[in-house]
Amino acid sequence: MLTETKITWDALQALIEHAECGGAVSPDTCDALGDEIVRCEVLQNGSLYWQLLCLRLFDRGNGWEGWKSVEAWLGVKLGLPYKTANERLRVARSLARLPRIDEAFREGLLSFDCTLGRRTVPRPTPPRRRQPPPALARQSEATHAAGRRESPRPSALEEREARARLREARARLREARAGPREARAGPRT
Repeated sequence: MLTETKITWDALQALIEHAECGGAVSPDTCDALGDEIVRCEVLQNGSLYWQLLCLRLFDRGNGWEGWKSVEAWLGVKLGLPYKTANERLRVARSLARLPRIDEAFREGLLSFDCTLGRRTVPRPTPPRRRQPPPALARQSEATHAAGRRESPRPSALEEREARARLREARARLREARAGPREARAGPRT
């Protein structure tokens, strides 16, 4: 069973001291350490799942009443940054609507980081960005169909042309400021 440890605290301290003094770690010990690392991860995911369930019920029961928000309460009580607290609350609320993901998370098949990284738990879309303008949607579809990504940066040729236009505009501005005599006299040396 993954919740039973083979390495005690004293044994781990002794292994650390032995390794720091230049001692070798045996392959059997490495196997036991690997099992311990996996066990710790499973326990961590399990306790985080438990915390999310408690958080969902705490939120539903308005246990944070008297605070600005649940995120503010989590920030003070757990020392979490607002964004992290918001992510946990979002996932906690979403697990109630996503039973397969909830089950996978409960059984340790899915970690919290995995739910965020793969966007397994969908983020709410801000109202202003729900649908792109029709022209932008057509442009994106055409670019996607052509098999190339749109680059927000201009190409090197476009950059050179823009710099040349800027130089010309600056030269015209200097001529306008210089007046008719200096413009005829030529550039300063």
